[in-house]
Amino acid sequence: MEYIVGFIVIPVIIFVIAVFIMQGRRKKKEQEPKIKLNENVIFDVSTFNSWFQDPDNRAIYANAGIFLRTDKLSESQIYDYLAKMFGVVNVDAFDWDTDPYILVHNFYDDIRNDWKNKLKEISMLSEKY
Repeated sequence: MEYIVGFIVIPVIIFVIAVFIMQGRRKKKEQEPKIKLNENVIFDVSTFNSWFQDPDNRAIYANAGIFLRTDKLSESQIYDYLAKMFGVVNVDAFDWDTDPYILVHNFYDDIRNDWKNKLKEISMLSEKY
């Protein structure tokens, strides 16, 4: 009988201690202020394009060889840009005026439109000559 009580009581005590520890960690995380970043500086298409074409950008997904390839553009390249250029590894860890996932999606659309416009300009120049 004593073994059964010990078998039940000890895991319950361990569970209760673990819950208190996790609540303390959660409160500590909630108290940490989020850093405010300037969205206009970070989500700038020209800066992204410069970073994308830089051979020393330390990128995983972006390289100059696929610049202007709209079929190769993805949000993973944007997350890579945020991490390598600005140290934003987790977008939720910062204070944004807009939802960060909406910012990334809109930034993707802006980049895609910019690349399409650049391709049109190149196409028009090649037709001239």
